[in-house]
Amino acid sequence: MDGRYRIDCITPGTLRLRARKDELEVRGEVPVAAGETAVWDPVLVEIAIRGRVVDERDVPLAGVDVTAMPPRGKGNMAREKSDAEGKFVCRRLATVPYVLKFHAPGDTVRARSAAMVYGVQPGGEEIVVRLFDASFPKSTITGKLLDIEGRPLGEADIHCSAEGMQWDPSTDVDVATGQFRIGPLPAGTWRLQGIVGEGRQLRRSAWSEPFVLGVGETRDVGVIQMPVTGSIVLTAVGPDGAPLDGHFVALEDSTGWSDSAWFVGRLDHGKLRIENVAPGDYRVKVGGERDLPTVYERVTVAAKQEVNVDLRVPKGVAVKLVLSPISEPVPMHEWFVWTRDGVLHQRYENWWEVNEERTWRQRLLPGSYEVTITSETGKRETNRFTIGPDDPPDRVIPIKLP
Repeated sequence: MDGRYRIDCITPGTLRLRARKDELEVRGEVPVAAGETAVWDPVLVEIAIRGRVVDERDVPLAGVDVTAMPPRGKGNMAREKSDAEGKFVCRRLATVPYVLKFHAPGDTVRARSAAMVYGVQPGGEEIVVRLFDASFPKSTITGKLLDIEGRPLGEADIHCSAEGMQWDPSTDVDVATGQFRIGPLPAGTWRLQGIVGEGRQLRRSAWSEPFVLGVGETRDVGVIQMPVTGSIVLTAVGPDGAPLDGHFVALEDSTGWSDSAWFVGRLDHGKLRIENVAPGDYRVKVGGERDLPTVYERVTVAAKQEVNVDLRVPKGVAVKLVLSPISEPVPMHEWFVWTRDGVLHQRYENWWEVNEERTWRQRLLPGSYEVTITSETGKRETNRFTIGPDDPPDRVIPIKLP
C-alpha cells in the first residue's frame, strides 16, 4: 500500500521496466550487476497526446479518425476519434515521438490521409490540427466487372491505383451482377484492374486507361471485361548456363506511376509456363535470391498466343548497400526509384519504421546506377554509383536517405 515493490531472481544485465496504473505509466532502463540490488523509483505520469481538429474555418470537426504511430518496438499504437468539440486524446503511449495520421469523417476507404503531423512528443501542450476541405475524399467510382462472355464472375475484386497513394484500395464485386462501387476517394488520375480467382488460377485484367476523377464526382466507368488471355513460356539459366531450379519468378505490370510484381511460380529445371496473362506489356523478374542478381526481361503478351522468353541470369557483383538513417521522424513512407544505364530498373515503396542505419547485401548487374529516394513529406535524395564487372566482392556503397 505504500508503493514499495521487490523483484527477485533477476538475470544480470540492463532491465527494461514499465510501471502502470490505470491511465498512468512510466518506462525506464536499469543496469543490474551480479549480486547487486538495483533501485528504480518510478513516478507515474499520464503519457498522452491531446489535440483538437478543426476545418479551414476553425470549426471543430467530429468523427475524425486519429492514429498515433510510434517507431517500431518503441511503444503502443493508439487510434481514437475526435468528439463533438473536435478534441481527441491518445493514451497509454511511450515517451517517444509519434506520427499522427488524420482521416476525414466517413473515410472508410482511407486511400489517403487528410493530414499528417510528424514527431509529436506525448505530454506536451494540446496540438491543433487543421483539415482543409480539399483534403476530404468526396469522389466515387462505379462500374461492372464481367467475364469475356458478358457474365458476372462470382467472387472478384476491383483494384484502384492513383499516383501518390500509399496503397491501392480495392473493393468486392457483387457476385450476382458484377457491379462495384468504391468511395469516398480523393480526386485525381486513376486506373482500375479486375482480379478473379486465386493461386495459379488467378486472372488479372490489364490496367484500364487512366481517367481523371473530379472532386465530388461519381464516375461510372461502364463495363470492364476480363480479357481473352495468353501465356508465357519462360526458360532461365544461371551464370554457368545450367537451368535454374526452384527459383521464384514474378510478373510485373505497371500503372505508369507504380509497378506491381506478383509471384507466378517457381522454375522447374529452368522452365515455367505462366498462363492466364492478360494482353499487354510486362516484365518477367527472376533472381534476387541465392546469390543471384535480379534480372528483368520485357515481354508483350497477345490474346490466345504463347510467347517464349529466354533469360540468362549472370553472376553479378556482390555489394553491401549501407542505407543512412532518415532525417525525419518515423514511421515514414519512402519511395525508391532505381535506374541502370539511364533506364528504369526498379521502383518500390518502403515503410520506414525504425530510424537507424541499415545494411543490405545483394548482387547487382554491372552498370551506372542512380537511386532516388523520396519521402512522403517531399524530401528527396539522389545517389549515383557505378558497378564494374571486376569490382572487389562486398564493396560498400553508401546510400543516403532524405
